[in-house]
Amino acid sequence: MVVDDCSTDGSSEIITEYTGRDDRIKPVRLEINSGLGAARNAGLRRAKGEYVWFVDADDWLAQGALEAVANRLRDIKPDVLVVDYARAQAGGRVQRSGGQHLLSGAPEAFSLDRYPLMLTGFCVAWNKVVRTQFLEAEELSFPPGWYEDVPFTYPLLAKAGRISTLDRVCVYYRQRPRGSILGTTSPRHIDLISQYELALKRIGPVWVAEFVRQQAVRHGLQVLGIAGRLPAQSRREFFLRLAAFADRHDTHQGGVRDFLLRWRAWEVYHGLQLGKGLLRRARARLSGVSFGGVARKVGRLPGLGYYWWQRRWPLEDLAVYSSYWGRAYECNPAAIHAAASRLVPAVRSVWTVSADQIGRLPAGVNHVVIGSFAYYRALARARWFFNNANFEGEVVKRPGTIHVQTHHGTPLKFMGVDEPAYRDNPEQLLKRCDRWDFSLVSNRYSERVWRRAYPCRFEFLKYGYPRNDVLVTATPDVVVRLRRSYPDGLLVLHAPTHRGPLPAPALPEIPGVTVLEKKHYLVAGGGRGPAIEELMLVSDVLVTDYSSVMFDYALLDRPIVIYAPDWEEYVRERGVYFDLVSHPPGVVARTPQELVMAFESGAVWRCRRQRTAFREQLCEFDDGRAAERVVRRVILGETL
Repeated sequence: MVVDDCSTDGSSEIITEYTGRDDRIKPVRLEINSGLGAARNAGLRRAKGEYVWFVDADDWLAQGALEAVANRLRDIKPDVLVVDYARAQAGGRVQRSGGQHLLSGAPEAFSLDRYPLMLTGFCVAWNKVVRTQFLEAEELSFPPGWYEDVPFTYPLLAKAGRISTLDRVCVYYRQRPRGSILGTTSPRHIDLISQYELALKRIGPVWVAEFVRQQAVRHGLQVLGIAGRLPAQSRREFFLRLAAFADRHDTHQGGVRDFLLRWRAWEVYHGLQLGKGLLRRARARLSGVSFGGVARKVGRLPGLGYYWWQRRWPLEDLAVYSSYWGRAYECNPAAIHAAASRLVPAVRSVWTVSADQIGRLPAGVNHVVIGSFAYYRALARARWFFNNANFEGEVVKRPGTIHVQTHHGTPLKFMGVDEPAYRDNPEQLLKRCDRWDFSLVSNRYSERVWRRAYPCRFEFLKYGYPRNDVLVTATPDVVVRLRRSYPDGLLVLHAPTHRGPLPAPALPEIPGVTVLEKKHYLVAGGGRGPAIEELMLVSDVLVTDYSSVMFDYALLDRPIVIYAPDWEEYVRERGVYFDLVSHPPGVVARTPQELVMAFESGAVWRCRRQRTAFREQLCEFDDGRAAERVVRRVILGETL
């Protein structure tokens, strides 16, 4: 059974897809979004099995887990079966839980009074398989609010007459830095205290209640000590409520923090926490930093200080645009900027640009130089942000701001946490991505990839890519006019991807063909010359290797040639999401000779069926109105 609690993250479409594959899946759709507790209760009311297992939708079960659990339930017949789990990091690293010893050292079947150590385990519902009749008899359900596992799990273990364990990883617990609800900044973390109060009302044994009282204070101080967990205006309230809880239940055990709680000394506690935080950050920044890195950071201090000051002022109706880390005025942000200038002229706009790229900006485009005081003021005061890469790590997402990640192409190669550079240490990348409110896609394939590559909380805008609007809407007259500036005859656009320090393989000479070379934006001189959209419109054929330009060019329904002399090496070094050579949009040439022969034999022109299938799958949202949709949805707040 799968419960859809009216979330806006595409869950409904995913459930529909899986239901079509397997009729054993029973979808349940709630009328309103009521939180995890209500969703679990809805599933429990409809459950018909002897046991229930509340598995979170973003986690997954290990291979063979269901069979192992079923065997253990059949042999022991417990009220509650506790299984082990492993944390699955965004970069692919997997680490088994620290509570394995609790499972391996437990009796075959027990109650808490016989094995009280089980209370110290992870207080969640999803690693516990529970007998349905036991739940119904004890009338245990999940309450509304956050931390709903607390008043469910502790009474569950306290009331169970027969508990058993399974010493093997059955659940992979997906780790999302600041991606889970409990990892977000919100005053709703105050729910924690009322959930512990409810747990105490449900618990019977006195000694269990005493443990839970102490755990409540420890848990509360832990939440209070995590930077960014509670809004600044809620921290004092949380502290005072926790202090009142400690007084009511007489949990004072000594120690500095306990003393400060007893005397309601919030200002002293807050000052100590600030000091610890500054010391931690200083150590982190100095650890392994080169002299040059320190010099660069010191040089940015005045601007960052000004940025901190400007964030204390109100937001303005200002939109900030950036493309390719300040290298250019192009791609999706440029198309959105043009549409916003037309549709919402009252909203001011500013383009962030590197000092050496100012000359490439069109006339009349307001800009700020990256690193300047004007740049930091814009970052601090703007309400809307559009970028096809990421803003610098020090950028803080203020309440009321909206960040749109437009991306700069449909992904073939590994991206985000799948990239080798981020697999072992994705935290800094995901810290930037956690700022995104919207992620723009031009097909459902990209949606699946971005969800995996950037495991953060954002909403997908399934509008197509704004930069491709011109490819869809350009009339034959426009193309003819553009062609007047180019040589007559067959024009082939060569647009290879970036290969680090190695140059892209050169094209062999092809008789009767004029080659229009477009270098990647990361290659020296790559941003010069006509815009890529113009080159696509005037060319007759595209020759590329692994560049995302192929997905855009497919909209024109013109021949695409994949020139892939180093496909195996590229896959090994960078990794890809699908086998382009086996599912290409046109002819594949692996050698210079094969490339020349593809043109001379006419094979280039005989791939319409492949091209059509490629376009229908990977250009499905591009209809020429993407930029307008983005502006109406993001800036005007219209529901589309």
